[in-house]
Amino acid sequence: MPKSSHEPGLEVADFIVSAASSQVQRRLRGQTAQAPDFNDVFCRLPALGCRYREISHVAVDENNLVTVTGVALAL
Repeated sequence: MPKSSHEPGLEVADFIVSAASSQVQRRLRGQTAQAPDFNDVFCRLPALGCRYREISHVAVDENNLVTVTGVALAL
């Protein structure tokens, strides 16, 4: 769906993905504080509705098998 459609659901999804990206960028820079937009999206609801996973490394081997390490369920 093109952004030019101005679909409200697409705008919300874009904000959520952007907030997750902000947090990943902070982690990659070694910052521990949460990004403000990430906090707004993921940390203002009850813990039951705010679960997310942080992954520190993903690798694909020669057989196209994916290995994920450093998975942490955060509340």
